[in-house]
Amino acid sequence: MNAVNNQLRPINKERLCYIIGYFGISLILLMMIFSILKTYIFYFDVKHENWNFYRFLWCIPFAFLGFSFLALIYIRSPDSPFPKYLIYYPILLFFMCSIVFGVLHLFKSSSSFLYYYLSAPICFTLGYLADDFRSLAKSALNKK
Repeated sequence: MNAVNNQLRPINKERLCYIIGYFGISLILLMMIFSILKTYIFYFDVKHENWNFYRFLWCIPFAFLGFSFLALIYIRSPDSPFPKYLIYYPILLFFMCSIVFGVLHLFKSSSSFLYYYLSAPICFTLGYLADDFRSLAKSALNKK
């Protein structure tokens, strides 16, 4: 019954604007990263600390893209997304990207060009699961 009522509700225009914004930010960041690093993007090893900044930037658009797909689920919700979509979720997405960045650089095999192939789907998935991140983190930390 709830799914039927949800389909009958009109699309929340404010949520739609945020979804388009997150999707647009992710595409713009991807185009910027590809234009800056088009010759180096997949085949260079970690040389200096300044190259690691681009690797961190590589994670952000995929997390935003995953979150924009998550936000599509709640497009018909009548409540305002204002404080969460501008404050809570961007901080959470940057935090998740820094975790992926740090964990993948711990291991020598994943800090080479494999970093790009591993980090993109992980960040996309974590962005899509941003609502469940707190419960996922608690369950991962409580396992013995």
